[in-house]
Amino acid sequence: MIILDILGKPIPFKSPRVYEHRTFNPLYREKEQVQYDISQQYSHPPTTCPVTVHITFYFNMPKSFSKKKQIECLEELLFPVSKFDLDNLCKFYLDCLKGIVIEDDGLVVNLNAKKRYSSYDHTTIKIEKAYGNS
Repeated sequence: MIILDILGKPIPFKSPRVYEHRTFNPLYREKEQVQYDISQQYSHPPTTCPVTVHITFYFNMPKSFSKKKQIECLEELLFPVSKFDLDNLCKFYLDCLKGIVIEDDGLVVNLNAKKRYSSYDHTTIKIEKAYGNS
């Protein structure tokens, strides 16, 4: 199993824009930084077998939360529902894994994603080989 921890606020996917036959990727720098962080934690050749990916996006709790609400967040009784779509978050990070950890994001046969509150912003990615028909 491969476990990656990427510090910083989780980043949602944004489509590249085309202006007068030129393409502009609004997340170019962010993607380069995340890919650098991944490559620092994983130094093997990319896998070419089917994989299962578990991604947990951790968002910092708002400062306005009371102590009671903070405890509920850490016990996973409250969830960050107003921040970013889960599918866009997954799309960005799967795209960043491509070519470094997995050969292509088409090799992902199972995907488990969660959004949670934490004391700091970060993203945890666990990758394992997919077995059987699970």
